[in-house]
Amino acid sequence: MRHFPILLLLLTMNIGLVAQVPQGTLDLEITLRDNQGKPMADTDVEFLEVNSRKRFNIQTDSQGKIKYLFKEGRLWQMNVLDIRNYEQWQVEVVPGKQFTMTRVITYDYNKWERETRPAVDRKPLGLVVESQKFQPDVAPTTGNGVIKLEIKKANDAPLSNFPVDVTCYKLKKTFRSSTNPAGIVTFVVPLANEYEVDIDGIPSYTYVDLPNRPGVKMSKGFTYEPTVVNEKTVRDTTTQVLPDNQEGTTGRVLVKVVFKGGPNGVWRGEPVFLEVLGEKRVYKGATNQSGEVRFLLPKGKKYMVRGRFQPDIDVVDLSRRRGIGYLNKTVTYRPVEKYQYPDRFIPTPENLLTTAFDLFLSKQFKAPTAGQAFAIDGQWMQNFHAESQDAVLRIALTGGNPPDISKAPPLNLALVVDKSGSMAGDDRIGNLIKSLVAFVNRLRPDDIVSLVVFDDFEEVLYPAKPVGTDKSKLINTILRIEADNGTQIAQGLKAGYTELMKNYKTGRVNRLILLSDGYGSEPVEETTAAAKPFTAKGAECTAVGVGPDYNVPLLNMLATTGGGVVEHVGDPTQLESVFLNQIGSVLYPVAKDLELEVLFGKSLEYKQLYGFPLVEKGAGRLRLKMKNMFSGLNQLAFLRFRVIEPRPGIQDEPVTIKAKYKDAVTGQPASLEQKVPLIWEPSSGNLEFLFDANERKMYAIAVMNQSLKVMADEFKNQNPKAAHQALMDGLQTLSKVFPDAKDEDLSALKEEMERYLDILSKQF
Repeated sequence: MRHFPILLLLLTMNIGLVAQVPQGTLDLEITLRDNQGKPMADTDVEFLEVNSRKRFNIQTDSQGKIKYLFKEGRLWQMNVLDIRNYEQWQVEVVPGKQFTMTRVITYDYNKWERETRPAVDRKPLGLVVESQKFQPDVAPTTGNGVIKLEIKKANDAPLSNFPVDVTCYKLKKTFRSSTNPAGIVTFVVPLANEYEVDIDGIPSYTYVDLPNRPGVKMSKGFTYEPTVVNEKTVRDTTTQVLPDNQEGTTGRVLVKVVFKGGPNGVWRGEPVFLEVLGEKRVYKGATNQSGEVRFLLPKGKKYMVRGRFQPDIDVVDLSRRRGIGYLNKTVTYRPVEKYQYPDRFIPTPENLLTTAFDLFLSKQFKAPTAGQAFAIDGQWMQNFHAESQDAVLRIALTGGNPPDISKAPPLNLALVVDKSGSMAGDDRIGNLIKSLVAFVNRLRPDDIVSLVVFDDFEEVLYPAKPVGTDKSKLINTILRIEADNGTQIAQGLKAGYTELMKNYKTGRVNRLILLSDGYGSEPVEETTAAAKPFTAKGAECTAVGVGPDYNVPLLNMLATTGGGVVEHVGDPTQLESVFLNQIGSVLYPVAKDLELEVLFGKSLEYKQLYGFPLVEKGAGRLRLKMKNMFSGLNQLAFLRFRVIEPRPGIQDEPVTIKAKYKDAVTGQPASLEQKVPLIWEPSSGNLEFLFDANERKMYAIAVMNQSLKVMADEFKNQNPKAAHQALMDGLQTLSKVFPDAKDEDLSALKEEMERYLDILSKQF
């Protein structure tokens, strides 16, 4: 007699400490067929152990069969060709048990794609609700078919008089009805559409699709048991009291979260918050003596795990759970100092996070003339007069038309994406996916790309190869990226660089693009060490920090080591524009290796540069290192000078801005120059700015960022008084440039500086 182990319909992660039991075995025989029922001979089947990530391949024989005796591991995932991570293709090796299993597997890509489709955010759809009430024997009408659902409870009794919806995203409509005493509910809906079946507040519990066939009737039966749970909701927070023998239900999943990393290995009595993503609702509990807390959570939703002093730890994804199940999630809780001790926290230079002022740019500067790679537009903040003390020169560069890249060598790119649970916060992963899709749509057919994702483990989702004319498979792969688990950046980098080096050639762009919040479980040095062997061979790296907090020193070190750039995107909604512009400027520039030389007379003394690195400083001469110029992209720098003995003759000492660069296509050296006159005027006694409000805002942010940097340096050097003065100087400049500071961004930055001022004032 053969015994069949339970096929788990959910991914059980991070099982807590259990008593040691003997290793079980599973004698598995699989027959693989296509959707026409024909054996799939000589086809590779990958087996992946979910927890250890050990993997191996077996090829089917001429009858489409494989046999294998599993003597290790616990939960094994089968992957075949383009069907991956299909929960129905999981088998379990039960500890201490010996099982035999024979299964027939049908390779049906369309069915897999339909069943594993990413959850849809319904809020922007504006769904219209239509109530219906039909008898089970209703006939189809012109253009409409019939969907009949028969729903039973766990004891096989009908689920009577219970509300049920079917939702069609294409029609932007929800059809609403309820079951009759026999547990049957019937809908009459338009043909040739896909319908999500929603029940008990759970979206997409199952689905029924109507073909474009007149007179069609589709029937489906399933089990659903309404959950009764002892819970109390006050405002937006729900607490639960669960019995010790609580199990999962058809509508809810029993979720156990373990907080590890505390004084005793786990955190005892620590509050745990599970926020429903996309909703203003939180489930709250507290860990027991084992560091564990349990929740009974509705399916069809995603939940962000948060602690008192650490946001966005990990995500619990129940958006596509099927059947009765449970999920164990072990996370490492690391209290963040700035949340734990806000009354004493001052950032260090290494973790100080500032927002680039040019993200707030809304003004259009002088456009280049025909044939120009870019234009230079220099302007003084104010005219000069007898009372002038400081002078600020704004230098704006605007990229010209895109270069002809048709003859340029193909790009060689590795996209390495952090899909750890923390990336689900603020829908960072959702905006990142949109950005990647937009970016891929810009690539040429000959451009080479690979896609690597990482959480606790790395996975090559799309091996390195030319994009081709059909990008749908790559885009569909991107759309299926979902956040979960921890962060192993080093392994993701190694896999990405390995894919990159498969097609490495000098003379082309060979670049790894890392998108992450940068908070991994490895030390910074270990992560950067993983990149050095590859960057030493010429591979480049661009790092994009995503979210309101990100690992500043790590991403800076990776970008610096890889000869690339680091960008920060604090607001996830800005990710697409920043990603396309900033990454595009590295990949498709109109000008490369751009440097500016600024020449000025004896009436000016250089004080400060905001925006770009100062490469060289001499008498009457500055050299600035700029980024590559991208078509339509603006680059800004602010130069602050001290005015020495202001007089009318200053008009005879214009500032000269010289740009040196390489043509993006030919690689030939080129140059551009502009002279910016110093205009003299009688003093009016009032500050009259030539900059508009947008430019003044950017300058104010640049000055305030610099004040924060000086503050962090001085505080690290144990000089709180100097740190305090740096903030005072920045706020004084703000009061001159923006006296009321009513702008939302400026107000937030001002409040942050004032909070640090208060902390510093207590230390001297």
